[in-house]
Amino acid sequence: MAAERIFVALDLEMTGHDPEQDEIIQIGAVKFTQTRVLGRWGTLVRPKVKLPFRIARLTGINPNDLNKAPVFDAVKDKLRSFVGDHPIVGHSIGNDLSFLAKQGLALDNPSLDTWELAMLLMPSLNAYSLQGVASALGVSVDNHHDALADAEITRQVFLGLLARLRRLNPKLVTQVIRLTDNVDWPMKMVFQTLYEEVWQSQAARPSGNIGSLLASKGITEEDITSNLLSEPPRPSPLQPKEVTEYLDESYIESIFSPGGELSKTFPGYEVRDQQIDMALEVVRSINNSKHLVVEAGTGTGKSLAYLIPSAIFALKNNQRVVISTDTINLQDQLYNKDIPAVRKLLGGKGKDLRVSLVKGRNNYLCLNRWERFLRSGINTPEEAKFAVKVLLWLQTTITGDVSELPLTSDEKQFWQRVSATEETCTTRVCRNRKGRQCFLFRARVEAESSHLVVINHALLLSDLASNNSVLPNYDYLIIDEAHRLEDQATNHLGFEVDSRALHELLNRVMDNSNPVRPEGISARLPVHMQGSRASNASVEQVTNIAMRLAQRTERTRARVDEFFASLGRLLPASMGMQNGYDEHLRLTAEVRGGEQWEGVLLAWENLKLTLRELVDEVHHCGELLEGLEGLHIAEYEELLAEVQAIEVFLQDYIHEMNSIITAPTENDVTWISYSHRYGTITLHKAPLDVGGILQEELYSKKKAVILTSATLTTDRNFDYVTGRLGLYEFQQLMLGSPFNYQETALLLVPTDIPEPGTAGYQDAVESLVAELVLAAEGRTMVLFTSHSAVQATQKAIYRELARHDILVLSQGEGSRHRLLQQFKSNPRTVLIGTRSFWEGVDVVGDALSLLIIAKLPFEVPNEPVFVARSETFADAFNDYAIPQAILRLKQGFGRLIRSKTDRGVVVILDKRVLTKRYGVKFLTSLPNCKMQKGPARLLAPEVKRWLGQNSEERLSVSRS
Repeated sequence: MAAERIFVALDLEMTGHDPEQDEIIQIGAVKFTQTRVLGRWGTLVRPKVKLPFRIARLTGINPNDLNKAPVFDAVKDKLRSFVGDHPIVGHSIGNDLSFLAKQGLALDNPSLDTWELAMLLMPSLNAYSLQGVASALGVSVDNHHDALADAEITRQVFLGLLARLRRLNPKLVTQVIRLTDNVDWPMKMVFQTLYEEVWQSQAARPSGNIGSLLASKGITEEDITSNLLSEPPRPSPLQPKEVTEYLDESYIESIFSPGGELSKTFPGYEVRDQQIDMALEVVRSINNSKHLVVEAGTGTGKSLAYLIPSAIFALKNNQRVVISTDTINLQDQLYNKDIPAVRKLLGGKGKDLRVSLVKGRNNYLCLNRWERFLRSGINTPEEAKFAVKVLLWLQTTITGDVSELPLTSDEKQFWQRVSATEETCTTRVCRNRKGRQCFLFRARVEAESSHLVVINHALLLSDLASNNSVLPNYDYLIIDEAHRLEDQATNHLGFEVDSRALHELLNRVMDNSNPVRPEGISARLPVHMQGSRASNASVEQVTNIAMRLAQRTERTRARVDEFFASLGRLLPASMGMQNGYDEHLRLTAEVRGGEQWEGVLLAWENLKLTLRELVDEVHHCGELLEGLEGLHIAEYEELLAEVQAIEVFLQDYIHEMNSIITAPTENDVTWISYSHRYGTITLHKAPLDVGGILQEELYSKKKAVILTSATLTTDRNFDYVTGRLGLYEFQQLMLGSPFNYQETALLLVPTDIPEPGTAGYQDAVESLVAELVLAAEGRTMVLFTSHSAVQATQKAIYRELARHDILVLSQGEGSRHRLLQQFKSNPRTVLIGTRSFWEGVDVVGDALSLLIIAKLPFEVPNEPVFVARSETFADAFNDYAIPQAILRLKQGFGRLIRSKTDRGVVVILDKRVLTKRYGVKFLTSLPNCKMQKGPARLLAPEVKRWLGQNSEERLSVSRS
C-alpha cells in the first residue's frame, strides 16, 4: 500500500445496537499511516437515553461521567475535522457509520471493515470479534470496550491484516482485482492499492485499464475460474480380511487400567471403572456381532470407550466403523481431539489409522458450479465479497467443507449456488473428478479408504432414505447422542412442502421476477443453443419447448397458490390472529370428512394435473437435449443435468403430496402448520413409528450397532427407548457417572408454590429466580419450556438484578454461541433459555453453579406427531409423555456437573415431582445427589450455604 496513505481508525460505544433507538456514548479515533500514528482523539458523549446496566458494566463507563459530557452536536464537527476525507477503518464499521448518520453526521468517506477483511484472510478463526481477531494476530487487547483503546486495537489489527494480505500470491491478488473490477465494493481499495504497490516495483508499468494490465501479465479469465489445488494421492479402498481377527478383552482392559497405555500416554488420565466396563461391552458387541445400547453417565469417557476398541478392530481387519453423532461439537471433538489421542495411544500403528469426516452434499463446494457462478458475472458488492472469500479460501482448503468458511446469513444464499447437489454430482456432469478432483468425490473416496468414518445423524438417515447410496458399505455402526435419533429420524424420513418451496422449484424452470434478466431453463435454453452446431430445425424445437415450459410453469404457479389457499380454509378462524409460533392442524379422519376437504381435493387434482403436464414437458425437453449431444451446446452437461433434476424433483413432490392428500398410510402422521412469522402454510408428513424402520432398514443389515448417550433410561430401565427406537435385539448396559453427586450436587424443590398452569405460578417463578440468582451472585442458567416464559421472566427480573450488578442474558438476544461466551466470561451473569439450551451446553467450573429448571419438560400437548404417537399407547401419559419428559429433564440436569471438581445446585420450580404419583419416576431417574424440599423462602439461603456461604435455617433432607 502507498507508504503515505492516511487512514482513520474509528470506534464508538453505544447504549445498544439499534441506531433508531440507541445513542452514542463514547467516540475514539486514531489517525495513522502504515509507519506512524499521526494523532488520537476521543470523548464521552451525553446521551438522551438512560445508560443500560449491561452497557455500563461492559464498557466501565460511569453514568455520572456521562452526565458531565458534551452532547453529540457539540463534538460532531471536531470528529468530522479529525477524520477529514481519509478512509475510515473500523470493526463492523457500517454499524458505527449508521449511528453517526442517525445522529447527524453522515460520512461518505471510503470505509474499510476489519471484520470483513479478517473473514477473508483468516477463515479458520473461531470468533471474529475485535478481541478474537486481535488475539489471533498477537495484538494486545487491554482495556477492551473503551472507544479510544478499541480504535487503537483496530489500527493494529488493520496493519496486521495488511501484512497477511501482502503474503498472498500476487497472481491471486490480480484475480481478485479482475473479479471486482466493475463492482462498487469498499474492500476493493485494499486489493487495488496493494496491486499498485506491486506495479510500483516494476521498471515500466503498462498503460491501460486493469483488465489490460492483467492480460499483459498473462492473467486470463480462465485463471480466475481455475482451482489452484492439485489433486491429492487417491488412497486405496479398504479390503476387509477374509478371516476376522477378534479383539482380546484382556488387552483392551489393560489399556484403560491403572498403569495401562492410557495412563502412560496421557499423564493426567483418570481410571474410571465405568469406562472400562463400557469398553469391554463394546469389545463383546463387535466380537460377537451383537447390537448394544449403553447409557453412560456424564464423565464416563464414552468416546474413548468405543473409539479405542473400534480403531484397533478396524486396523486388525481392515474394516470400516461408522460413527454417527448429532451435534457439531461432538463431531469436532471426535475428529480433532479424541481420534488424534487414539492415534497417539496406538503409537506406530496409529499412523496407519485412516479417518474421514463426511457430511451431506451441500456442505461441499462444487467446482463446476463455482466456475459457473463466476462466469455469470459479479454484479453486487455482496456477490463480490462472497466470491473473493471463496477464492482466497480455495488456496488453503483441503476439504472444500463450508464449515471452514465463515459465511454471513446473506452469503449463505450464494453458497446454495456453488455447493454440490444431487443433480450436479454425477459422473456425466462432473469434469473435476480427473485432475482437479471435486471435493465431494474426494470425501467419498477418503471414506472408502478409512477405518473410522465420522458422520452425523442427518447423513446416516439420508443414506438410509436413499437406499445406502451416500456412504460406502459398512457393517459396524456406533450412534452417539442416540437420545436424538428418534427426532432426527422423524425429520429426515418425513416430508414437508410450502408454496415457497414449490415456487422456487418452478423458478428453476421459469423465473420472470427480473424482466430484464429472466432466469430458469426456459430462458437459458435458446441462449445455450447460440453458436452450437445444431440444425435450424433443432434450434426451433428447443425454442418452442422453452416457450411451452414457460406457459406450463405460469399455469402451475397459479394452481400452487389455489391449492395452499384451500389448505388455509381448513384452519380455524382463530389461527393467525395472534402473534406466536407455528400452529398445527392434524389431518385426521374428521378433518378429511369435513366440508372444506372437498375443496382441498379439487385443488390438489387441478395442481397435480398441471404438475404432471409440466413433468411431461420437462421430460420431453430432456429427451430432445440428449439427442443433441456433441453439437457444442454451451454448458451442455450442466444444462441436461438441471433438466433431469427438475423432472425428478417434480415427480417427488407429486408422489409425496399425493400420499398426504389422497393416500396416507397407517404409518403416516399428516398435518398442516401455519407460521405466524412468515404467514405461510406448510404441508407435513412424518412416520408414526421410526423404530420399525430403523430395525428393518438399518440394524438388521449391520453386524454390530452400538447406541450410546448419557440419557437413555427412564425410571432406571431402557423400556421406553427400546420401544421408540426398535432396540428389541440389543444387549443393554446402564452405567452411572463416576462423579460423586452426593458431594457435588444439591437438588432443591419448593413445596409451597403454585403448580405450572395455575394462577400465581409465573409470578412465583419470577420472584424465586431473582432471589436464587442473587444468592448465587450470578453463575446461573434458567431453563424454560416456552419462549413466552423466557421473555416474561427476563423482563420481570432485569432491573432488580441490574441493581446488584448482575447481567441478564436471554435466548434471542444473539447467537447461542455468543450468549454462552458472554455467560462464561463473566460470573455475575444469568442466562435464560429454552429447548436448545437443555442439551449440548458444556460450561465447566464456577461459571455455572446454579441451574434452575422452571417446570417439567412435557411435550406441547397438541403437537401432531406427539398426539398421533400418543394414540398408539393404552396409557399414553405414563408410557409415553412421562418417559419423554424424563429424558429431557436428565439432559437439562446434566448441564450442571461437567467435571469431577464442579459443584452446584439444581432447583426444580415444579412441585409436581413431590405431589404427583409420577414425580418419583423423575427423581429416581436423576443422578443420586442430595435432595432437599421445603418452603420457597428457604431456597436462597440453602443455595448460599451449598455454594460456600452460611445459613442459619436449613431445609429438611429428603429423597422422596
